[in-house]
Amino acid sequence: MNQILNLNATKIDLSNRNLDKIPREIFELKNLRKLILRNNNIKVIPQEIEKLKKLQTLDLSGNSISNFYAKICSLKNLKILNLNHNRIKTIPIQIKNLNKLTSLHISHNKISKISQEIYSLQNLRELNISHNKINKIENNLINLKNLRKFWISGLPLSYFPEFYFIPKSLICLYAFSPTITSFDVDTTYQQLCAIKGNAINYFNDFNYDFIFQNHNKPDIVTMKKIVKKNKVFISYSHKDSIWLDKVRNHLSVLKNHLEIDIEVWDDNKLEVGDVWKEEIRQSLEEAGIAIFLISTDFLSSNFINKEEIPPILENAKNKGTVILPIILKVCYFEKSKLGSYQSLNNPSQPFSKMSENEIDEHLVELTKKIHKIMEK
Repeated sequence: MNQILNLNATKIDLSNRNLDKIPREIFELKNLRKLILRNNNIKVIPQEIEKLKKLQTLDLSGNSISNFYAKICSLKNLKILNLNHNRIKTIPIQIKNLNKLTSLHISHNKISKISQEIYSLQNLRELNISHNKINKIENNLINLKNLRKFWISGLPLSYFPEFYFIPKSLICLYAFSPTITSFDVDTTYQQLCAIKGNAINYFNDFNYDFIFQNHNKPDIVTMKKIVKKNKVFISYSHKDSIWLDKVRNHLSVLKNHLEIDIEVWDDNKLEVGDVWKEEIRQSLEEAGIAIFLISTDFLSSNFINKEEIPPILENAKNKGTVILPIILKVCYFEKSKLGSYQSLNNPSQPFSKMSENEIDEHLVELTKKIHKIMEK
């Protein structure tokens, strides 16, 4: 504690001291610019924190704080705020006052919603919201024009912005979450979760062609579609054609009863005289959704592995094609090229082991998923 006695101290590091509160002496350090209190048992941030007018870095990660005290937001010079690994549930609207903030880390808390005010932090360069209860990232993300690093692992996201709402400044995106298994999770986010390390290349290869639609809202844009979101390509082995019919029947509900303009393509569409390889190539290129009916016959097919899977995987990476595997029979799916994608059903419970009613339940879920993708 001797360093605290120096009233001119600019940096204090009291990490791993088993502290249950912030020592009062700290609030008398008028020149303090960096305060680090990692891995203690601190539960409350006292209102005296506002006395540290010159504070630029505040690290309270690894404590037991449940309340993001609004007085923190009176620290006008704060640039780095780390509250990772606490018990915080909400972010105060006053966070908008931290207009010098460049780095905000709030991962491993209990936050269920991103405060809209966070999207107004124009100087923010790093944002870590991983491992919270957040289920939606707003399109307002594009307003963070200087955001360079974004951590979003382990979130139950039911909505993730389209790629044209991703800030162009973003150079690092970390989403890897091997435990994300819910079929209700946003499809784009689900595919990001399968990528180890920096996943920004998932978006970087998109061909931006923005048209500003409203001069009062220049950030709201549209793009020329690279793939058709309403076009579904079904890849299957001819030995599994009985399952193809079941999938098509369920998807027909979208067109016949919900009047959704869905185009389902499989090689039964080919007619006599078609240049069949070119027809398949074009359909693969246009498909916004790809359903793979997985069995050992599928995985062992040379044509499927050479002509169908590679372009779909490429389009998933570069154009946002959604991949939806369905496990028909016991097979070595986990180690296949498609094994990193979340399947409709557990690989240990293929359709061949299910009752007809159970199969229908899964295919209804598939239909709902595709309906949701097309609505988005």
